[in-house]
Amino acid sequence: MLAVKRDDLLNWHKTYVHPNNMIIGVSGDFNAAAMEAKLKAAFGSLPKGPPAPKTKIEIHPAKPGYYLAAKEDVNQSNVRMVTPGTDRHNPDYFAIEVFNEVVGGGFSSRLVQDIRTRLGLAYSVGGGIGTAFDHPGVSRFVLGTKSESTVESIQALYNDLDELQKKPITEDEIKRAKDSILNSFIFNFDTPDKVLRERMAYEFYGYPLDFLENNWQCWWSAIPRSSTNPFPHWVR
Repeated sequence: MLAVKRDDLLNWHKTYVHPNNMIIGVSGDFNAAAMEAKLKAAFGSLPKGPPAPKTKIEIHPAKPGYYLAAKEDVNQSNVRMVTPGTDRHNPDYFAIEVFNEVVGGGFSSRLVQDIRTRLGLAYSVGGGIGTAFDHPGVSRFVLGTKSESTVESIQALYNDLDELQKKPITEDEIKRAKDSILNSFIFNFDTPDKVLRERMAYEFYGYPLDFLENNWQCWWSAIPRSSTNPFPHWVR
């Protein structure tokens, strides 16, 4: 951050801020034709610029290992197990989301039921395979525990992830996960501005215009087998 200068900001503005690179969204109680006319009057005379360059983000993961931030004045540990994930263009995206809900998405997830409820090792635990719109997300499994139970908690997390190979996700677990996802899905789009924001994101990142309408069908059609397969490929 300290290396950013005023000229860097000006150059970024000259490169990206042009009307052909903008998406304008409006929500509320208005006449659509009148609003379109006002927007054209306000922005129509702006000169076009070069298309925004596509930037390829290179991923350079940290070398596998244990990284410790020593804190002598605390009695708790926060553990983060991370690895590169994928993006939402991945054909396994919906199956991955179901997988995440089963493994570490809520109080009924495997990690919570085992590490928190059965073993009593963590006051918080969860995680899953990370996804983002235009670049690989970060897959992370996290837990919070007492300092003295740190090693035991980490081992329990390893064991639960290894158990997925021996005890694949069941159809009952997948049904509960799908129900949970679909029941909460509506609250992401319960106001016009939330729907608009989501649609603008799809437009900006180049997703199909019907991506939102087809979401619920994709959640429900994520088959049991495809929901277990992402584990060995995306979490290593």
